[in-house]
Amino acid sequence: VGENVFRTIKGVNLEAKIGTEVKAAADGVVDLVENSGVEEGIVVEIKHANGLKTRYGNLDENTSVKQGDKVTLLFVET
Repeated sequence: VGENVFRTIKGVNLEAKIGTEVKAAADGVVDLVENSGVEEGIVVEIKHANGLKTRYGNLDENTSVKQGDKVTLLFVET
């Protein structure tokens, strides 16, 4: 995705204040950690038993999480 190019997602984007605790929506395993660049920055995908995935920021791969575990704090890179 480049400048002035947009893509549609099949999901929900949530907005929160910087410093807000972001918690795992459900039990799962960190499946992917990548720096997607300017569009999303550092992202983490957690794969859940029901086949769904959720995306968060700043975790290590293969970290197990339980529903309600703190995943990260919302931040802005400068």
